[in-house]
Amino acid sequence: GSKLIKMVYKAGGGSETVDTSEEEQKSWSATDKEVEDLAVMAVKIEKHYGRPMDIEWARDGDDGKLYIVQARPETVASQKKVGVIEDYKMLEKGSNVLATGRAVGKRIGSGKVNILKSIDEMGDFQEGQVLVAD
Repeated sequence: GSKLIKMVYKAGGGSETVDTSEEEQKSWSATDKEVEDLAVMAVKIEKHYGRPMDIEWARDGDDGKLYIVQARPETVASQKKVGVIEDYKMLEKGSNVLATGRAVGKRIGSGKVNILKSIDEMGDFQEGQVLVAD
């Protein structure tokens, strides 16, 4: 990723996102040794569950160590056809931009927009809607 922001502890408790410096943006997020350690942990997790896993990790703000924070069955990359590259492009683009941000996937979709301002609103999300979240 671009590493434009990072999450840090807030002075009264909790956390917040702040801009990263140019130096932080250009530096590696993990050392070669840390990447090797994460790979070893990932292999153990996938061996335990017997399937490809989507594994998330984070660096602790206190001790600086890397921790696995979530592992769930991988559902996208493992279903891709081997040797097939899918590339989607808009043939025409409208001039009225309604929202900008980061896409979760690489496909093109359409539908009624549902803007969620909190995870508590997720129950309002309906099939066929386009999710916009902050």
